[in-house]
Amino acid sequence: MSNHKYYTTEQLNTFLEKTKIPSDSFYFRSLEIMVKTGSIKNLNNLIELINYLKKNTPFRGISCLQAVELSKNYIYYQEKDLIKIQHLICGLIIDWWNLEYYSQEIGAISCYYDKRNDSKKLIKKYPIKLPNAFDDNQYNNYNYKFWLNHSRFN
Repeated sequence: MSNHKYYTTEQLNTFLEKTKIPSDSFYFRSLEIMVKTGSIKNLNNLIELINYLKKNTPFRGISCLQAVELSKNYIYYQEKDLIKIQHLICGLIIDWWNLEYYSQEIGAISCYYDKRNDSKKLIKKYPIKLPNAFDDNQYNNYNYKFWLNHSRFN
């Protein structure tokens, strides 16, 4: 296959910069507070933020680097909650093509969100896949349901 069929690194980075929640924004700060205080365990808090972002902003998730920042708050959680928190955060990541490089910091669950082995995900004739939590067809979509089911605390 020729390379012109695939998104370039520059195109992927441009997509990421246009769609990620700015780190200095109220929205990202809200995510940090939710993770740090544990209010993210009430999934409705996060879903409300996601729905607001989808309706009112161009933002569709976070970068791997932002996920690393959020993961620094894992110290506030008991061992049994770490898997669910990792699912919550990984389901927000836009640049899944970078997950391999940050998996140690983000956590073992990141492998479920790394789509690099599915080469058609980066072919230009397909839109770049949004994070599971921001999928536009969330009520009839395996990826969204996978994220939602593995992120619930109750």
